[in-house]
Amino acid sequence: MDRLDQLVTDHVRRLTQGLIESAAEAGCNVRDEDTLRLQRLCAASPLSLRILQQQPYGIADVLEPRSSSRFRRRVLRDERLAKALQGAEDRLMALRKAHRLEMARIALHHLEPEHNILSLAGDLSDLADAILARVLAITHEMAIKEYGPCPGEAEFAVFALGKYGGEELNFSSDIDLMFVHRTAEPTEELLKWIDRHASLLCNELQASTPYGFLYRVDTRLRPEGSRGALVPSILAVETYYHTFGEDWERQALLKLRHVAGDDKLGADILKLLTPFTYRKYIDEVEIAETLRNMDALRRRMGERYDLSEDKERDVKIRTGGIRDVEFFTQAVQILYGGQYPEIRVSNTALALQRMYESGLLHSKDHEILDNGYQVLRRVEHSLQLPEGRQNYQLPKNPDDLRKIALVAGFESADELQSTLNESSRELHRVYEGIFGRTEWEDRTSQLVEESKMSETAVEVLKEHSMADPQAAWKRLQRLASDPEHPYLEGKTKRRLQAILPRLLGWASEEPDPDSCLQQFERILESVGSRSAFYDVMKDEPQTMQVLIAIAGGSEFLTETLRRDPALVESLGRDSYLREEVTYDELQAYERQIERAHPDEPFVERLVRLQNGVELRLGLRFLLRVDDTESIGREMCVLADFVFEQLYNAARPSLSIAEEDEMLVIGFGKFGGQEMNFASDLDAACFYGEPQFELTESSAALYGGWIRTLLETAVERCGRGKLFEIDLRLRPYGRNSPPITTLDSLERYFADKAWFFERLAYTRCRPVLGAERWKQDFEAWREQGIFGPGFSEQDYKDLVYMRGRIEREKGKEIIKAGPGGLIDVEFTSQAVALAYGAENAELRSGDTCSILNKAVERGLVDGQIVDKMVNGYRFLRDVENRIRLVRRTSFDMLPEKESELDALARRVYPKEQGNRNGAFFLEQLDEVTRTLREGYVQILESLI
Repeated sequence: MDRLDQLVTDHVRRLTQGLIESAAEAGCNVRDEDTLRLQRLCAASPLSLRILQQQPYGIADVLEPRSSSRFRRRVLRDERLAKALQGAEDRLMALRKAHRLEMARIALHHLEPEHNILSLAGDLSDLADAILARVLAITHEMAIKEYGPCPGEAEFAVFALGKYGGEELNFSSDIDLMFVHRTAEPTEELLKWIDRHASLLCNELQASTPYGFLYRVDTRLRPEGSRGALVPSILAVETYYHTFGEDWERQALLKLRHVAGDDKLGADILKLLTPFTYRKYIDEVEIAETLRNMDALRRRMGERYDLSEDKERDVKIRTGGIRDVEFFTQAVQILYGGQYPEIRVSNTALALQRMYESGLLHSKDHEILDNGYQVLRRVEHSLQLPEGRQNYQLPKNPDDLRKIALVAGFESADELQSTLNESSRELHRVYEGIFGRTEWEDRTSQLVEESKMSETAVEVLKEHSMADPQAAWKRLQRLASDPEHPYLEGKTKRRLQAILPRLLGWASEEPDPDSCLQQFERILESVGSRSAFYDVMKDEPQTMQVLIAIAGGSEFLTETLRRDPALVESLGRDSYLREEVTYDELQAYERQIERAHPDEPFVERLVRLQNGVELRLGLRFLLRVDDTESIGREMCVLADFVFEQLYNAARPSLSIAEEDEMLVIGFGKFGGQEMNFASDLDAACFYGEPQFELTESSAALYGGWIRTLLETAVERCGRGKLFEIDLRLRPYGRNSPPITTLDSLERYFADKAWFFERLAYTRCRPVLGAERWKQDFEAWREQGIFGPGFSEQDYKDLVYMRGRIEREKGKEIIKAGPGGLIDVEFTSQAVALAYGAENAELRSGDTCSILNKAVERGLVDGQIVDKMVNGYRFLRDVENRIRLVRRTSFDMLPEKESELDALARRVYPKEQGNRNGAFFLEQLDEVTRTLREGYVQILESLI
């Protein structure tokens, strides 16, 4: 005998027989084998009995066996809904009738032994999706009929949250909805029409009729809750969550699911809100705050119960209840969803499965959570199945409790109670494993409370790697004050305390924590209200982490932020570190700056642009998002753009045909597209003879142009300065006019140029100028520079020149010392001279690419080049990390042990064990020795 047969009384049998007879009159016959199933349904769910008494013609559909395929169940359900709507005069009423029959059908499946409770919750959610889509279409037609055609084009999307968003509906769940629109022209009439349509949709979903209602609708989870617009725009949604969104809203958005309306808008909203919901930057403070806030919210849910007995009868909020499982799952998603995209799912059971598969959840804990959750949900459904009411409490009456136990699949009330109690104990143990862990201890807040420095303060600051605790403590006292707003000092201090754990924690990981704190203070000197700034840092910890990286890695970038504090706003943008520097992007950035600062002088705006881009490139380098070569290429894009703006701004008012304009050639790192953070722009300017008569000589005209360019470039402004331009590589050097003709260049190299000048012209490129002159220049370079090849005398000149540099600047170990960067650069240039005449690909490119191309053609030894390229990249990285500190051309190593250790920490990633000066010097010695050997071997092979 099935346990449910215990519920089937003679009264139930009589009612069931009456149903069967009514169905027969309606042309619907019930098979004998289905009679018992129908009796069990009527006994367990009086609501289903009433539904079938109203619509006996639907009994056959309700009794149809359940398909094991969710897809097939959806198809069959849609066919039934389509049949119900076919020819209906009142389609909404027809939907309500069909909806009630579908609910009775799912209730019957809940009672059958092979049922899976989570699968049934999915069926309830699928049904809501299908009903919502059809009501949306019907109410759109109603809105047109009642309010007239939509006065404009707009995209409209509906999102589910809560249990509906997670596809976890009960037999009596509200559906939490959020609406969003997107329109190019949001007129008042259009917005009003959209709002009316959404209101109409909500009203029809929850309208009470003789056939009940479809769904209770709750829209309070939208931006700004009940105070906000019912249908906010996509821009309003983005602004709200990324500016004002709170932790509980992040938790709510874990369940966000697009359920109806425009698919493209739905996908865009989900993509837009992912960075807010799942943070990439998680630290000990973030974990502690998230767990503390979530646990407090979880506990508040039970505060309305005065008696613990009532609370423990509630399967939803009892200790070890449904909420504990949901909050555990959501805590793991919030904390680790940024690093584990696979756990970003709205369904609780699926999220737990993904956590287990990703190694975030032990198999035993997963078993406890999954089994316990299913037991609780089975009991929850059984409590709501009889009357379709929101009920989560086990009944006090023993007979009623026994009935619920039988419906939920237990043999008795005692088995139900013991299973629930055991399951809840295990679930709460797992819950406490994450929420009840030993609290992370914050000892930093007292640092700004004390009027004088204590021993504890010294201890805390030393724990955070501060070499000079006294100086660090004084800086914190200054950071806790607000000289411009002294009346806000109490507020400022409290808000600093809120971010202090992260501030000191991240600073302690920087190469020089004391200097990092000092530079952070300098950044703060340029902002407005400190309390407001600290608020932003609390809400956007990733922005503060980036600021700490800047303060700890570069005095130059710190100074950039001091000069232009508005740049701080861009640091928290999710795409900031992924944006590549391109000409088009620079043009757009220039227009943006001009719109924002139309009254500023040209140079001031150009400095703003250069500062903004250098800040982004510097930060990408500091955070190891990109390597030296990538940064060097993009720095050249910036340099080209800046030079072009100066070139155009200096252009004389006299109109000159394009083919007669100047030609600008870039040399060195500028020419080879491998710039450092402190590179000058080595260049030379030439012009061709004009084809028409001018009022003044060509030399004077073009000379005036280039002098204006140079004067503009060196103009100082409050925000810094532009790249320095060096024209000394022109023919005859600094004592000659700043510009000359291409003909004079050819004559100069024919009989007067030194070898070092020829060497410089191996690594150059046309930067600006007419295509005609670029082609003429490259044609001359092919013959004049590469044509002679690399002779024995060239070898002697190069070795002599290298020795002289070494004697004069050998203390600059990274660049000019034995085995320094110049060894590799001279090797690359010598290879280009030796083989460039026959191999055009060797006449351009950066140092490493020229050597690698030579290997590909079998011109030089590949093993030697591999070692040289690796060593060169290491030294370039070291050079840039030294120069980025102050943006100065400086290649000498520090002499103090502490400073050498700090340099090693800049050079090596945090994951590397050996990050000290001694290890760095050992590796540097090995690299330079290898580079010198390669330099000698390859040069000797060329002669």
